[in-house]
Amino acid sequence: MYRELSRFEEALNHQEARFDLHQDLFNQGTDLRIKTLQIAHDTEHVRQQAEILRLRTTELEALVRGRTHELEEYQLEAFQRLAVLAEFRDTDTGEHTIRVGDLSAEIAHELHEDSEWCEQLRMAARLHDIGKVSVPDAILLKPGPLTTEEFEIMKTHTTVGAQILSGSTYPLIQLGAIVALNHHERWDGTGYPSGLSGVNIPRCGRIVTVADVFDALTSERVYKRAWSQEEALDFIISARGHQFEPEVVDAFIAIILRRHPHLRAVVDAHSTMPARPHG
Repeated sequence: MYRELSRFEEALNHQEARFDLHQDLFNQGTDLRIKTLQIAHDTEHVRQQAEILRLRTTELEALVRGRTHELEEYQLEAFQRLAVLAEFRDTDTGEHTIRVGDLSAEIAHELHEDSEWCEQLRMAARLHDIGKVSVPDAILLKPGPLTTEEFEIMKTHTTVGAQILSGSTYPLIQLGAIVALNHHERWDGTGYPSGLSGVNIPRCGRIVTVADVFDALTSERVYKRAWSQEEALDFIISARGHQFEPEVVDAFIAIILRRHPHLRAVVDAHSTMPARPHG
């Protein structure tokens, strides 16, 4: 009897040991599944947090871009108002800057410049005379010829304009600064403020100077009458290769003749000027 009881206890102990082993294996398997699920959960959580961060970053970038664009627009508007203020002192309407911008863009398009750049030039060219805010009325509005000293002061409107527009990160304003500085340079190197010549003059300056001179000639000032279209066109053609870049003048002529075909006679009078085909 004692022997049977001993065998029963051994069997019971063996079964308990097997149960404990199975339980350990079950617990280990359960722990592994739990850990696997936990890792999967943690991975998904990290992915979701990364996506949230990406969305927030994208939203922030969009917000920054939006605010930057708004600030650039405010900056441009402020400079345009200042340019118009300078222009109102010199003309009756203050629309000279707008006409110069439009004609400059049209010339740039005729020269097959990049369309986006042409539109930037349209706005930047309006700032070409912004430096005139620093020129005294006694000089700016003088009805007679300027003295040498007065002309030296007048010439500073180019450098002052560039200084006013300098330091901006806005490409359009940066272009405006280049225009302001260079729109009185001449193809033959006799212009100001730096005496640049030929292609050393930035392209925008070579374009705007033609538009500026033509509109100034055909506009009335306190110190001059308005020239006729014929007179102004004749002057521009005569200054081709001296004051103005030939290619820019040719593009300008093509535009003028589309607007005013009757001015062909003025062009034909300059028979030595090589013809430029236009598509």
